[in-house]
Amino acid sequence: MRPTQLAWIAAAAVLVAGLPAASCRDTAEDGARPAEVKQFARWCEDLGALATVCSAEYKPSNNWYLPARVENLRLDQTLWARDLQQFGQVSLVAGNRTVFVASSTGYLSALDAATGETRWEKEKESPTERGGGQPQFHELALTEYSLVAGLDVDQRSEVRFYSPVNGELQRRHQLYPFELHTLLPTANGEVLAIAQSGDIRAFDAATGELLRSEKQLTMLAGAVVADDRLLFCGRERAVFSLGVADLRLRNLRMLRDLVPWMAYADENTLNLVCQMTAEDKHMLLGVAPDTLETVWQSEPLEVKVGMLPASIGPRMYYSDTEGTVRCYDTRKNALTWSHRMFCASHVFFTCENGVIAIANFSAQRAPAGEGASGSPHTAPPWYEPGHPLYYEFVMLDPDDGSVVYEHHAPGQFLARAFTEYGLIEREGVDGPLVCHPADVIVSGAGGETP
Repeated sequence: MRPTQLAWIAAAAVLVAGLPAASCRDTAEDGARPAEVKQFARWCEDLGALATVCSAEYKPSNNWYLPARVENLRLDQTLWARDLQQFGQVSLVAGNRTVFVASSTGYLSALDAATGETRWEKEKESPTERGGGQPQFHELALTEYSLVAGLDVDQRSEVRFYSPVNGELQRRHQLYPFELHTLLPTANGEVLAIAQSGDIRAFDAATGELLRSEKQLTMLAGAVVADDRLLFCGRERAVFSLGVADLRLRNLRMLRDLVPWMAYADENTLNLVCQMTAEDKHMLLGVAPDTLETVWQSEPLEVKVGMLPASIGPRMYYSDTEGTVRCYDTRKNALTWSHRMFCASHVFFTCENGVIAIANFSAQRAPAGEGASGSPHTAPPWYEPGHPLYYEFVMLDPDDGSVVYEHHAPGQFLARAFTEYGLIEREGVDGPLVCHPADVIVSGAGGETP
């Protein structure tokens, strides 16, 4: 390592450790005053294994793995549907047989996961006292005590705590300057709000109280929680490991020839998709969350990674920029199977018995002379002329990539979350929210969920 890099790391460690605890102004105007902080009513004892979340921009904070078997998925049937026209981008979080919906137009509601019926609703949620702008929700997190929402109002980020039971606003923090990137619930009962600039705020999920503030010397490329570590990827080729309990720097590693740009954590590893600086290729890298030492590393990939991967144990699944779904076994350091899709796709979800991939085909955007792999362009065999949009949904066997279930139909499939009763998706950017039935069986839970 060069002396300049060592000096940079030492300076970063000193500065990070010495930053003040509140580097931006924080208020709680609509909730309890700091001197009156008390615990919110507990909504449920345990959110369970099926608590899932998806932001409007599809950037799951961790590997989106469903610890259950998904069987008898029926995309040709509808369990329930809700009209969401003119609600803009939608964020969802599901847990405890409830689906919470927030939109970029200020809509917030709770739906019964079995029927789709409204439990409570805050349409066009009221703006703040400081301005007349409309709230734009873009992040949601769910805890046993609160529904936590990240939103922007008049170019100011806010973190709000709502009662999951009735939607009552329990506490609000206005953060400025602070461009919220993601909300990360932790195992110790906190919620971390992380900004694009590297600012971090830790809130008590049971009271909404601001507990700690910290700032990293980097522009954020990605952040995930792995057990007791907050893992931070910076755009300056740096990877940070911070303690969740105090947000203090534990380790820092400079990736000399790699630029991390996508990251997620599984049970034991921080998994990175990196851009190589020496050549225009991607590389996969796994590091230990505590020491940041390399656990495994792939050879340079012939085709770039297209979307955030997902894992089942030691196997990583991703879709490349040609649309092919690939399985990379980190134990063997080798690609073990691939499945060709007919257009650009992404791995949306993994579960115990399946890798779920989705491809949205656009007749208008299809290349005139070539297909996704550079071969002469031909429309997918399932495409019916006359439809501008068509989608393909496949569930692949995790072991060999064989097709377990496949469905294709006109329209655009924007998958969102699983609940106890099936898969929830939105039919296009302005379409309805639809729940398709499925048997979701949680391991060790005595069979099929209610």
